[in-house]
Amino acid sequence: VGMSVDYCRTLSAAIFYGDWDRVNFLAFSETNNSSVVALTNGTLDVLVGGRYQQDFDFETSPELGGLYFSTPYYYGNESASDVVSIYSIATNEDDVMFTSYVNIVVMATIFAQENDIQKHKSRDMPLISIFGSDRSWVLIDA
Repeated sequence: VGMSVDYCRTLSAAIFYGDWDRVNFLAFSETNNSSVVALTNGTLDVLVGGRYQQDFDFETSPELGGLYFSTPYYYGNESASDVVSIYSIATNEDDVMFTSYVNIVVMATIFAQENDIQKHKSRDMPLISIFGSDRSWVLIDA
């Protein structure tokens, strides 16, 4: 829950000009892939906190459409003999721009960790223009 909440708040900050609190959390008890249905029908923008395993192809039924998984932000700590669990953010594959935006934000958090950039040094994050000049600051606020 902790890391998932952090990623949702990070996305909120990147999208809403630094506002970490413009996020709504919904909990699902997984019956009939209810969270995947909610993502594909637009009830959810992102699905965070689920894990998928590398030994399976994740396929939804044709009426649901497909999902995109961001760059993994965490790998499970199973032993080497187990299949490794991968944690990433799922988005609806129909919105390519938003999917790319989510992936950039995940990659930015990895960049920040690798370069020891914390909140007080957030101005050290690179400016990007891939989503237009009015969004070049998003990595600083994320």
